[in-house]
Amino acid sequence: MDQKVMVWCLVLIGLGSAAAYGQPCPIVDRGSPVDGVTTITVISGPAPCVGDPLFAGWQCMTVQSNANDNGVTYDIDIRWNHVGQTPRGSFTWLSGGPSTESMRQVAPTSQQAQDELEAQDQIRTIEVRYLGAFGSETPPRNGFPNVSATYADVLEFLVFNGIAQGVVGHYGNSAGSMQGANALAYHGMEQLLDGVVFGGGPFETDLQQVCTDPNSPIFGLLMMRQRVDQLNWFDLNGGTFCEDMAAQSDPPYECRSLLGVEADSDYPNLMVSVIVGTLDQFNPWMTNSAADYLQNITVQDKTFDRPEGVGHAVYTSSLGAQLVAQRIRDIVNAKAPVMGDANCDGMVNFNDVGDFVLALIDPGLYQSVYPGCIGADVNADGMTDGEDISPFVSVLVGP
Repeated sequence: MDQKVMVWCLVLIGLGSAAAYGQPCPIVDRGSPVDGVTTITVISGPAPCVGDPLFAGWQCMTVQSNANDNGVTYDIDIRWNHVGQTPRGSFTWLSGGPSTESMRQVAPTSQQAQDELEAQDQIRTIEVRYLGAFGSETPPRNGFPNVSATYADVLEFLVFNGIAQGVVGHYGNSAGSMQGANALAYHGMEQLLDGVVFGGGPFETDLQQVCTDPNSPIFGLLMMRQRVDQLNWFDLNGGTFCEDMAAQSDPPYECRSLLGVEADSDYPNLMVSVIVGTLDQFNPWMTNSAADYLQNITVQDKTFDRPEGVGHAVYTSSLGAQLVAQRIRDIVNAKAPVMGDANCDGMVNFNDVGDFVLALIDPGLYQSVYPGCIGADVNADGMTDGEDISPFVSVLVGP
């Protein structure tokens, strides 16, 4: 934890504002998001997926992560398509609730969108789901800032093991959007992500307003306050989050808010798309919450779509799923690497020669220096080898 923030929290505790709460700001930070160091242990795979025709031709693997402070080791299922080819972009897909379902299995509309993204746009889908109790509905949890550390752990693993290649992004719905948003706010994932698409969220930007300020547009009615209690559970006098914190000040609210005291809201190179359907069951609260989030972040580009007739699970309707796919395309098309740009600085020039040679002779070292960069695969055949030399020279100096 940042020393200044720790002092801030301790001062508040000393003043009695959080006297009943014994662990200030329990936010996990597992270090640099770009050093390739994770808590991930590979349990099985990668290997071709078997037993489910929906994933024919996909690769499957199971990993474990304990990047959290709630004492739980999570088993995580990871599946991806566009196998054996270099994608223009790769997007993780993470469902809502406890994130134990695959969007591809839940909704044919998702399957169609993912298949079109692969066939038409060379965009890889990476389905991520938790196996067993994830913690979003089962205590102890300590809020999205904590549990999103697990998703951040997985994303770093995917990038540094060459599974997430090209333009790297995240699509999350509901709680899946909150994991992505909190991974940005608290775990530095803007250093790995080029863009995000959020459906049915994000929310809980300021829990002080959600729980205690009836005049706030993001104040939650009873149903939403109960949901906040569920998602931020911790053992405090047998009560619930909003009830126990209502009589207190920060840091508990701030520590669990999406844009709380420790949060980073400045992502100058990130593209952010938010989609909240007009039939979202949590409206107007959800629309107001997502708008509040967009208003309070600084990004390269942001969009807010309100598709007619689309519910909370955006990906389960044809219009919603196609809109998700289009926003993913927009990000990849805007951020796609330039072939021959071996150092991924956005230009092809003689500064790329040494890095192109490195990609040829030591691909492992090259990926460690430029994780996710595919600019050296000039002929886009999925590998960097002697076949890329002639097209690289042509791109650099002309035919």
